[in-house]
Amino acid sequence: MSNIEAAFVGGLDLASFDAQHQGPEPLVDSAISHLEKLRRVIVLEQWITEVGDDPVLAGACQKWRVERERLIAELHLQPS
Repeated sequence: MSNIEAAFVGGLDLASFDAQHQGPEPLVDSAISHLEKLRRVIVLEQWITEVGDDPVLAGACQKWRVERERLIAELHLQPS
């Protein structure tokens, strides 16, 4: 019986399972990172849209735009 099967059948301690299997495969790590960046781009887009031309939040909005553009470049996406 594999460790994964034992986890389902016998309730293997997940902490010890993680210690034996040093985290997800690199491809999974890359996919998770990509999705986190996409989520961040969406959140930044929402914030930028909601703020509009509010002078109080102009500085923050500019930082959000810079971060959004950086993430878009990292993800090789076309800016909107």
